[in-house]
Amino acid sequence: MTSTPEIEPRDDHLFPDLLSMDPKEVQARMADRFAKAETIDDLFDVLGGNTSQSLIGKRVRVMGVQWAPYQSDDGVIPLAIVDAADLSTGEEIEFATTAFFLTRFLRRAELIGAIPFETQITGKKTASGRTALNFERV
Repeated sequence: MTSTPEIEPRDDHLFPDLLSMDPKEVQARMADRFAKAETIDDLFDVLGGNTSQSLIGKRVRVMGVQWAPYQSDDGVIPLAIVDAADLSTGEEIEFATTAFFLTRFLRRAELIGAIPFETQITGKKTASGRTALNFERV
């Protein structure tokens, strides 16, 4: 019986294809988002962005994910930039997350071909007062 190797919390092999954080490439991605805006609300949304934290309780269809490095207090960690649709309105949205369980879930779903999928983002207060994020099946 073959066992799967244990995944380290910051495993570079699990997240090999990260978007470049070169300032010119980041600006090009932002310029593309601005070009897609059709209303003033869309323009403000580009500036504000959504995070998984702001979507707690929302039911979404995850349709794709891109990865970027994020410099945290714990070092460089994966940042997921998720293309999704709000299941209530059908509106296409994008959100970012560095939440440990969400990034691992998204990457594994990507690797096994399980995207797209429908989910609800949930949050639970931990003993330290932080909010641990998770996906729930819908």
